[in-house]
Amino acid sequence: MTLPLGAVQLAVVSFIVGPMAIIAVALRLWSRYLQGRKLAANDYLALVALVLAESALSVFLAAGFAAGLGVHLDELLATAPQKFALHMKLFVPAQLLWAAANSCVKASILYLYIDLFPSKVFCRLCYGTLFTTAAYFTMVLLETFALCKPVQYNWDKSIEGHCTGENIAYLVAGIVNLTIDTFIVILPMPLVFNLQLILSKKIAVSAMFSLGVFCTLHGAKGSSNSGGVYSSRSSRKLNGKVKGNLTRDFERLDDELALHEVHINSHSIVGLISSDHKSSSPSLP
Repeated sequence: MTLPLGAVQLAVVSFIVGPMAIIAVALRLWSRYLQGRKLAANDYLALVALVLAESALSVFLAAGFAAGLGVHLDELLATAPQKFALHMKLFVPAQLLWAAANSCVKASILYLYIDLFPSKVFCRLCYGTLFTTAAYFTMVLLETFALCKPVQYNWDKSIEGHCTGENIAYLVAGIVNLTIDTFIVILPMPLVFNLQLILSKKIAVSAMFSLGVFCTLHGAKGSSNSGGVYSSRSSRKLNGKVKGNLTRDFERLDDELALHEVHINSHSIVGLISSDHKSSSPSLP
């Protein structure tokens, strides 16, 4: 059976970005070896993020090869409703794995910030952002299981049930995620430009930190296109509305994981440049 275009696109992206993420983390660990340093909290969080990201990619591939990814919802419901049921079952762990990997990426970057710039005010800002990130993941976890009654209705639309406030919950989660990403990107900039480095190195370091801008812009684009609800005659027969364009949602998660993995490991390169200049960073109260 020929795979639909959406499934092929996702498979191509997955087979490209999956190895890229592994290589990026391997280079991160190699940089630690070259520096003769033990792994720190930010490194372990990067490894956890990698495992979660690769697990999410595996779920995406399973959806592409076995769950009708790329087929229009009406066609899928009419020709292979069992694939639609499997698709919905896969979407639940996919969004949880993505949120967990995303949160670990944020935490890894923040812990690296703390190592590079150990000033009290800055560290407090980082810990506050870590708390907000934990709250964000808790929000995603709750919205996954608490919005639909019974909980099985999240992945089984053939039973009696209903979901309340899905669109608002997804929108709020997206806004919180983008806000945290934006804050993490701009947080170290004042300290970077106050390091006792030549201008070219300051620009290079700030550019590496600013790679997160691409993640943020991509996430903004995805959030502006997601969160909608697709309702059709077929889905009403299944007693409820279901998320539309599931292919787009899976591809968006896939792309964001790739961008975040590149972003997190670019910061280990920043560590090679700026860690020797901790003592020259501005002292804050």
